[in-house]
Amino acid sequence: RRLPKTDLHCRLDGSLPLKLVWELLQEEKQNEFQSFEDVCHIVKPPDGFTENTRKTAKELFISLLQSRSTIKRAVLAILDDAICDGVRYLELMVSLSLHIRRGLTREQVLQTVLETVAEVNASTTKDIEVGVVVYIASDSKDHSEEVAMECAKLAVKYRDQGVCGFGLFGPDIQDLEVDSEFSFCPEVFRYLKDESFNISIAAGKEHPMTIITAIHDAGATRISGGFSALHAPRLMDYLATHGYPIEMGLTELSDSYTSKIQSFTNPMQLCLDAGLLPTFCTFDATLNRFSRIEQYERVLTHAQFTTSDWVKWLSIGFRKNFQPYGTRERMWAAFDRSIREILTQEGFTLLDHIPYIPRSMRAKVCFTHDASLSCFNKTTFE
Repeated sequence: RRLPKTDLHCRLDGSLPLKLVWELLQEEKQNEFQSFEDVCHIVKPPDGFTENTRKTAKELFISLLQSRSTIKRAVLAILDDAICDGVRYLELMVSLSLHIRRGLTREQVLQTVLETVAEVNASTTKDIEVGVVVYIASDSKDHSEEVAMECAKLAVKYRDQGVCGFGLFGPDIQDLEVDSEFSFCPEVFRYLKDESFNISIAAGKEHPMTIITAIHDAGATRISGGFSALHAPRLMDYLATHGYPIEMGLTELSDSYTSKIQSFTNPMQLCLDAGLLPTFCTFDATLNRFSRIEQYERVLTHAQFTTSDWVKWLSIGFRKNFQPYGTRERMWAAFDRSIREILTQEGFTLLDHIPYIPRSMRAKVCFTHDASLSCFNKTTFE
């Protein structure tokens, strides 16, 4: 928990802490839930998630986030949980159309989120910085060019007040034909590209070509998911060469699409060894089987990271988030100071003299420079 971390994709509508869900249900007097255990049974089914149970839980969350006060409480609760996990920078994903059922406008939803985030960013007691990413989803009312353009223009309008990017996500986006994946709103992405706006797009779930489409047709500066790229060496090399970050997490969805890879290596390790830039994300944090810390522990257990691996991986989120260049440089410098302090306390020294070494080269390098690299091993790190 002490290690400084980032979370570059945490969705407002899927990350409500269970205690807050129970409080809001009691306040609204929803009698179908008689106890906190009933809420846990719906949100965290003992037999695991199915598509229907996930939709049921998410619909419950969305139904509770229809007023300024509940949205504010949700944002604060999500950020408090992140702070407890050692997250220093978080990008909160907000789908504006999900929160307008009781009279709020999309702009009012965004203003509420930004006002709350501004309070947190200005606080001297909360050790976290937050950026907001407005996103549209293929399975919501956003799936029309008119609504998508409204959301895009709101994102650009508030870019100096906390909005740092725009996203296109949803279960259907990746299943569309490759040549028409973004055809439903081409003017939206043309507008965003003209505004030099940061864009994250879910692509490459099954077809590597959709990643290229997302980058070149829609102007994506970050790819969410991108599982199929791990099976396409030339595409991996292209993404590594041009420095495109990939949003990744250890969720049921990622497990299902990386099962073959996991039979011989960890996806995070494969990304690092290929020169890719995997950024840690929780996505729908509350609806994941594993907590944020448990996901980090899984990487530690299965990826066989050395300490230099850890430092490189953790630093990516500070170097490749959607904040302006100067802000990212400041964050990276703060990360460097913090990680040096923690590792020094644990007995590690001369970190700046140890470059990141791809796994394919380590046998040779470790043989010739064993004395300088001996401290960078999983056993010592634990």
